[in-house]
Amino acid sequence: QQEEEEATRVAKIKAEEEAAAQKKLAEQQEAEERLALEQKAKDDAAKEAQLKAQQEEEEASRVAKIKAEEEQRAQAQAKAEADQKELEEKAAKKEEEARIARVEAEERAAQEAEDAKLKLEAEQQQQEQQRLEQEKVEADKIAAEEARVAKEQAELKQEAERQQRLEEEK
Repeated sequence: QQEEEEATRVAKIKAEEEAAAQKKLAEQQEAEERLALEQKAKDDAAKEAQLKAQQEEEEASRVAKIKAEEEQRAQAQAKAEADQKELEEKAAKKEEEARIARVEAEERAAQEAEDAKLKLEAEQQQQEQQRLEQEKVEADKIAAEEARVAKEQAELKQEAERQQRLEEEK
């Protein structure tokens, strides 16, 4: 009976030791699993943080690119507007120059027409003067001729009267 009790006691101690060893092993495994889970959680968090940082960087890059494109478009628009304004100013200047040239040409033409009219009037006056002078010369010639004829007639008359007196005296 003592041996049986001893054997039971030994078996019980062994069972307790075995149970303690099993429990220790289970605790160790649980601790390792917990560490592994914690490590995995840390790794996952790090990956997520890295991914988030990458996404934020990509978003910032995309926003910067859009802003740069908008700035470029705004500059292009401003340049186009400035170019358009310059073209309009040049066109307006050309129009003004053309208008001035047209006015000057019209004034020149009017002046030339006036000069031509005055020249024509002067020529007509000169021709009229020459005609009058020519007529006067002609009239003078006629008057001289008439005076000569009248003188001759008077002389002839005197001669005839003298002849008649002579005849009467005979």
